[in-house]
Amino acid sequence: MSTTSRVGSNEVKMEGQKRKVVSDPTHVTLKVKGQDEEDFRVFWVRRNAKLLKMMELYTKMRGIEWNTFRFLFDGSRIREYHTPDEVCIYHSNL
Repeated sequence: MSTTSRVGSNEVKMEGQKRKVVSDPTHVTLKVKGQDEEDFRVFWVRRNAKLLKMMELYTKMRGIEWNTFRFLFDGSRIREYHTPDEVCIYHSNL
């Protein structure tokens, strides 16, 4: 038996035992694709962490130096000091 009810903006699902309410997740999944790649790379990043580590890891995976890449989101440049939350808030206000 599975029941679902809404509490505020959070969804609560109960199957036999109560489960805790999860509001905002602490991590996001980022998909990164180079313009010369067909597939994308997936990174799991904290919402408030700087994107520097993800960018460095991506350049290592590609085997190319750091200064040869520009990271973009919807055509706007993302810098290494931005966080996923900052990028989403900025783009939702445009």
